[in-house]
Amino acid sequence: TARFLGVPQTFITLGGFLGAIPAKDVKISYAGEQKDAYAGVCWGLYGGLIKKHYFRRVAFFAEARYEVQAFSFSRSFDDDDLTYTNTIELLSGAAGMEIALRADLNIGFTGGFKGFGGAIQDTWESEKKEDGEKKGEKKAFAGPEVDYSGPFFGIQLIYSPPTW
Repeated sequence: TARFLGVPQTFITLGGFLGAIPAKDVKISYAGEQKDAYAGVCWGLYGGLIKKHYFRRVAFFAEARYEVQAFSFSRSFDDDDLTYTNTIELLSGAAGMEIALRADLNIGFTGGFKGFGGAIQDTWESEKKEDGEKKGEKKAFAGPEVDYSGPFFGIQLIYSPPTW
């Protein structure tokens, strides 16, 4: 295929992401009082294997990823702040297109699906703060089920460090 499609390449990838998620219908109870949670924050890291096919400065790719992702939301109650964080491991697949800006820098567009094989691990932790200081230890517990599966899309900036 390299003869007709350009130069195929395979890479190991490492990456991360950050985003905001609305905490719709999420309630937090504390000391008999119940309030809506603030909007959540989602972040994660991933590693994977990517296969690229170049046509001059444009590359099309497919990627398989292993991700560790966290979702956190919080709420203040008078002087107390409560934070709940859910951490999950999952598999995902992505495909997209990149344009070479320089020999070591590409910009790209990607889309894919998260959650192949379902959740590998699903844990929740809560942490209480009073007057800005952590109070007690983090507690792990069985929380509500969060479905991370589904489509995703993004814009990416790819830097390839020089080889040695």
